[in-house]
Amino acid sequence: MNKKLVSLKKVSKGHNKKKINLSVDLSKRLEEHLNYLEMISDKPKEFIVKEALIRYLEDEEDRKKWGGKIKKVRGERTYTTSQLSKSLKL
Repeated sequence: MNKKLVSLKKVSKGHNKKKINLSVDLSKRLEEHLNYLEMISDKPKEFIVKEALIRYLEDEEDRKKWGGKIKKVRGERTYTTSQLSKSLKL
């Protein structure tokens, strides 16, 4: 996997609207997973990545906002992102 993960470029788009082009180097496994999702969902990769980014940003905001205030449901196990990635072999 390449060390460079993200490069951002701001592009003006219309009046008061800005668009950012994002370039991400993916591992072979993530690229294959993205190709698979594109194929089974009939959605373009750009849509899938944008939706994933939106969900991630919203989740991160919630985590920062609520911190440790969210109570764990009794009997439900929680996992870290690294644990899930390792378990799912991502």
